[in-house]
Amino acid sequence: MTQVRPRMSPEEYEVYRKRVERKNNYRILVLSDVHGVYMHRPALDSLFNLIKENSFDEVIINGDFLDLPLLSRHARHIYASKDMHGYSERYEIELFNTHVLDRLYALDTVNRIRLRLGNHDERITKPYALGPYQMERLLILNKAYDSSELVGMLHQDSKLIYDPSPMHRMYDKFVLVHGASLAKNAPEVNLKRYFQSGTSGHSHRLGSKYINTPIGEVFWIESGCMRTKEDVEYFPAGNVPDWMVGFAVVDFVLDDGVKMYPQTYAYMNDGFFYNGVHYNA
Repeated sequence: MTQVRPRMSPEEYEVYRKRVERKNNYRILVLSDVHGVYMHRPALDSLFNLIKENSFDEVIINGDFLDLPLLSRHARHIYASKDMHGYSERYEIELFNTHVLDRLYALDTVNRIRLRLGNHDERITKPYALGPYQMERLLILNKAYDSSELVGMLHQDSKLIYDPSPMHRMYDKFVLVHGASLAKNAPEVNLKRYFQSGTSGHSHRLGSKYINTPIGEVFWIESGCMRTKEDVEYFPAGNVPDWMVGFAVVDFVLDDGVKMYPQTYAYMNDGFFYNGVHYNA
């Protein structure tokens, strides 16, 4: 017996049409530095509204999805300077689970989600860098989840790819790293280090560098951050960071070889402007 597909709503058809139009493309959306308890909720809400109406083959969270401030060597300074009442590492992990992962899982416009580690997430995965105070907090967290593995503390879904590798390579032409350079010219620094196109976070800035070489154009893009910029816990009062809330999109066109088209998007005027539409919370 032949099954008849129910008629699609106009919204469902639009998503289907956009997928068919770019069947020879692989489109990734890259965001970085959500920083858990310090996440920029209006920006994330705007981004989820954008993703609902635009399909992506892969959403890549490129490190520092958690902050874990009290597992850092600055813990006592942060505790003294911020209202940390009610904070726990488990609270922060569940905040990321429910406000980011679960919402991405629910979107049928996302095929897969790749979760990569940054230096803040490694406060759990590399405990040998912790002091006695931080280790005590980590042991309490491990007991709460009955696991010492970060992946065991995350909500699971078939879409999720947990990727603890230091570098992820795509099509032998493009690399993703969380990043190590905080320099103003970090895109140029990374191009010289990796000798190919790629993207990084870590600096919390949106930036790009394009270079023409004898073998073609190469580029490096910084994908900004998804954390708050106001009243930063480790900045002196009144000091405003040069960060930019935003994300990046890279299209890989696979018709004849692999061609790459990168673009960054900044959170401005309380939203993101993408494909001619302003998406806000």
